Amino acid sequence: MATIKDVASMAGVSTATVSRVINQTAWVEPVTRERVEKAMRDLNYRRNAAAIALAKRSGDMLGLLTGNLADPFFARLARGVEDVSRKQQYRLMVCSGGHDEEMEKAGLDFLVNQGCEAIVVHASRLPDKELLRYAAHFPALVVVNRYIAGMANRCIWLENRSAAREATRYLLANGHRRIACVTSDLPIIDRQERLDGYRQALEEYGISPDPRWVISVPFNEEGGERAAHQLINSGLPLTYDVTLISDEIWADLLLPGETFTSVLHLGERWHKRVISATAASKTFGLSSLRISNFLIPDPTLRLRFLSRLDAHGLDVFNALSVQAATTAWNESRQWLDSLLDYLAENRRWFVEQATEHLPWARIVPAQGTYLLWMDCKKLGLDDEQLKWVMADVAGIAPSMGSGFGPAGSGFIRLNLGCPRTYLEMAIDGLKRISVKTIKGIPTGG
Repeated sequence: MATIKDVASMAGVSTATVSRVINQTAWVEPVTRERVEKAMRDLNYRRNAAAIALAKRSGDMLGLLTGNLADPFFARLARGVEDVSRKQQYRLMVCSGGHDEEMEKAGLDFLVNQGCEAIVVHASRLPDKELLRYAAHFPALVVVNRYIAGMANRCIWLENRSAAREATRYLLANGHRRIACVTSDLPIIDRQERLDGYRQALEEYGISPDPRWVISVPFNEEGGERAAHQLINSGLPLTYDVTLISDEIWADLLLPGETFTSVLHLGERWHKRVISATAASKTFGLSSLRISNFLIPDPTLRLRFLSRLDAHGLDVFNALSVQAATTAWNESRQWLDSLLDYLAENRRWFVEQATEHLPWARIVPAQGTYLLWMDCKKLGLDDEQLKWVMADVAGIAPSMGSGFGPAGSGFIRLNLGCPRTYLEMAIDGLKRISVKTIKGIPTGG
C-alpha cells in the first residue's frame, strides 16, 4: 500500500506539502496541488482518515451513520441517539448510507475525518472486513443491528434466529403450513440467521420448506413488490386474508386524458380490508413537512392502525403540516391545473426531442407523475458504464434504473418537474452520446 512518502517522492514535493493538500490546512500552488493529486491517483493512495482525525478529534461530537432517514426505523434510531447525546451535552453529526456500500464508506470517512469522538454505525452494505478495519483504528466505534464476530464486544444486534423462529411458530400454531419467507439480498449475517430460525420452526412441525417459499429480493420497495408478484405467480395456494394498502400519492399528477380510480371505489364489501394512503408532498412540494393521510373506512381497522402508529412513535401531531396540506388541496386547484399543463407540455417536448435526436433511446409510456423512464439498452452498456456516460458525456445525473432492482438495468429515470431550460440542457447533453463517444469507455465506469 502506498504511503505519504511515496506520494511525495513521485510528486517531487515534501511530505508536509502532501499533508497540506490532503488536509486542506494551508494554501498550495495549483500546479503543485495537481501534481500531488495525480500522484495520489496513480499510486491509488488512500489517506488514513482515522489517523488524521486523531489530531483534530472533538471531545463533544458524536457521529451517526444510518440508513434511509425516511424509514421510520432509522428515524427512531437517530432520535434515540440524539436524545442521549443531548442529555450528555454532546453534539450530533448524522450521515445517511442509503444502503449503498460507497455511500456508507463515504459517510463513515466523513464522520471520522470531522473529528467525532465516537461513532454509532448502522451499515448494511459495507463488508465485515471493512468495518473491522475502521474499528481497529477507531476504538470508539459501535455497530448496531449487526453482528461481526471479530468485534462482537462493540456490536448491538437482534436475536434474529430466535425472532424468526418465534414468528414462524406463531403462524404454524394458527394452522398455517405453507409459509413463505421474504428476505433481503444484503450480504450480512442477519439474513442467514432469520432463514435459519424460519427453517428450524418448520422442521419442528415436520415440514420441509419448498424452495419456492424462500424469496430473496433487493432491500427496497421495488424488492417487496417483486416478491409479492413472485409469490402470486408461483402457483402456491395462498391465504388471501390480507389488508390492501393502496399508495395513491401520485393520483393528483395525471397526464391529460388519464383517469384514476381509488381503491375506496371497490365497494363497501371490501372496506374492512382496504386503506388508501395519500399525501400532498409530491403534488404541492410539502415533503419537508412530512404529512401523510390514511383513509381507513373500517373503524376496527382504523383503531388497530392508530395503535401501531402509537407503538412506533409516529403519532406526532403537526399543526403546520395539517394546515399546509388542507390549504393546498382546498385552495390551490388553479395552481395545480397550471402545473399539470406545464408538466404535460414538458413531457411532450422531451419525448419529441428524444424521438428525433436520440436513436438509441426508448421512452417508456406514462400515465402520470413528473418522472420519465428511458430505456438505454441499445447502447450496449452495463449499468456502471451507463452511469459514467450520463455523467461524463451528457453531463446529467439521472436516477439509475438498476437501483430499483434487476428489471431496471439499462434504464434511467429523469425528473421533468423543472424549468424547460433544464430539459433543453439535458437534451443537448444526451445528444452528445453516440457510438463514437462511448467507444472504448472503461468497464465499470
